[in-house]
Amino acid sequence: MNAPGAWDPGRIAGFLSTRSPFQYAPVADARGARLEIANGDRPLGALVADPTLVQLAITLESTGGFEPAEAHAVVAAVVALAREMGLPALRLATFDPVIRDAARDAGCTGPLRHSLVLDMSSPETPARQRPELGTVLEELVPGVAVRPPSPPGMLRRLVQAGTSGFPGMLTLVVQPDAGPALKVAIPDRADVMMESVAEAVDTSLAVRRRFQNSLVHVRTLSFDHSDQGFVTGRYGGTANPLVGVIHLNAKLVLGPGPATLARQREINQPKTPSAGVRAPFSRVDAIVAHEWWHQVDAQFQARRYRESIEFRRQLGRYFGVETIEHASLGGEHGASASSHAAYVRLASEVSPYATTNPKEATAEMFKLWWCNVGDPSPAVQLFGELLQRYFGVGAPR
Repeated sequence: MNAPGAWDPGRIAGFLSTRSPFQYAPVADARGARLEIANGDRPLGALVADPTLVQLAITLESTGGFEPAEAHAVVAAVVALAREMGLPALRLATFDPVIRDAARDAGCTGPLRHSLVLDMSSPETPARQRPELGTVLEELVPGVAVRPPSPPGMLRRLVQAGTSGFPGMLTLVVQPDAGPALKVAIPDRADVMMESVAEAVDTSLAVRRRFQNSLVHVRTLSFDHSDQGFVTGRYGGTANPLVGVIHLNAKLVLGPGPATLARQREINQPKTPSAGVRAPFSRVDAIVAHEWWHQVDAQFQARRYRESIEFRRQLGRYFGVETIEHASLGGEHGASASSHAAYVRLASEVSPYATTNPKEATAEMFKLWWCNVGDPSPAVQLFGELLQRYFGVGAPR
């Protein structure tokens, strides 16, 4: 077991099974490096190992969403394996938010959207106490200081509980190096996944820096159940441009939330699903970017209406119609052939959800532009060129 070159999938699977209540099955044709993980008859994901002389590199993939207890058990088993092999470091590559939360609880460290590392050279220590959320935000989000606001009065607490869907909410004030502070409200619970909150804050501040003239009015990011669509899992976020608040589904940052959302999607599969994004970006990144664009778009139309019309016309011409509105109407009965063809292309090249209306079409394009990995699609590339032309905004990275 101690020799990295002697990777025996049967022995490794047996060892992991003794350290967690799951089954680890070696996959044929994967040279024994891939083990599929199941909890009884429920597939959890897979473990892909790459042991070397200096570290055990593990990739953990998620199938349908780990429950917090399952994620902690798998991470504990992997840490025990690395110690058994006598390697000085464990490198854990995963973009499942629940596994990452468990890994940080186990002492793994690393920046957002990167692999997490555990130094195995130090002796094993008892489970550490979770740090304060403000401390984690300052650690993971560059250039911010975090402080609590003034304690809310009784009336404000009652109103907040009634509108948020949670008995208690914690609000932090995130002050970046430049620009106005951002209030972040989350349920006051012990199972908050702090890294997911940090991702939302990081993406929010990054978008706001790019479009600061359009977004100075947006001062609050709230993870809650203020909309029934959050409770049912139908919505990931909402943006109200009139009050400068972005609401996000609290399930995105609560331990059991991702698995709950996965079950809800399986039961009630959306007719027009939104576009997914590729690692290292997360679902939180995608939803946050989508909702911030709604704020940008609302200000664009209010302040520069004629330019906003031309912006949408440029997008429509790409799809072969006069304006993007005609593409989103192409699914209606009696739509012209060109409008229907544009509708089909919009669903295929962006997402089915983009066909809902022009606002959702551009929000989906912005999300894919912001969270792009590799070469963007032609539609997303055009959208980026229009952002440069109308907003002076270049590629996000």
